[in-house]
Amino acid sequence: MILNPVAFKKIKKTYALGVYCFIASKPSDWVISKKEIMLHFECGSEHIDTCLKYLKELDFITNQCIRDKQQKIRGWRIVLNEID
Repeated sequence: MILNPVAFKKIKKTYALGVYCFIASKPSDWVISKKEIMLHFECGSEHIDTCLKYLKELDFITNQCIRDKQQKIRGWRIVLNEID
C-alpha cells in the first residue's frame, strides 16, 4: 500500500503522522479502535486523543455517530477520510 504523499506534507506533528500511517495501513474493513492504537504505540489515552484531534482538524478523520433503529445515538466511530 502506498500512503498518500499529501499526508506527509500536511501532517507536521510526527506522532500524529505515525498514528495516521498506522490507521491508513489497516484494511478498509478495520474498525478504528482508540484502544488498539494505544496498545500499538504504548501510550496513554490523552496522547492518542491529541493525535486524533489534530488529524480531525486537518480533515484526515471524522467522527460518525452510530444510531439504532429508533435513531438514538449508541456510539461513535472514527472514519479515515479520502485525501486528494
